[in-house]
Amino acid sequence: MKNVMSLWVFLTLREYREGKLSLGLVPKRLKMSLSEVIDLLSELGVRSPIEYDDYLKSYAAASEFLGGSK
Repeated sequence: MKNVMSLWVFLTLREYREGKLSLGLVPKRLKMSLSEVIDLLSELGVRSPIEYDDYLKSYAAASEFLGGSK
């Protein structure tokens, strides 16, 4: 049973790395908290597929949504 779970975790993280799963879906699939998944990804050296430009656009949209605060 442990080998099946390890394989499920591996396949899920691989799908995330390949951009097939969002960071929001990974914790749900693995029945883990978001912080646990982020820690696991970090430990395994999996980098976020988000580009810096995507981050800037998201930041601008969030700032606008929150009333223009920066």
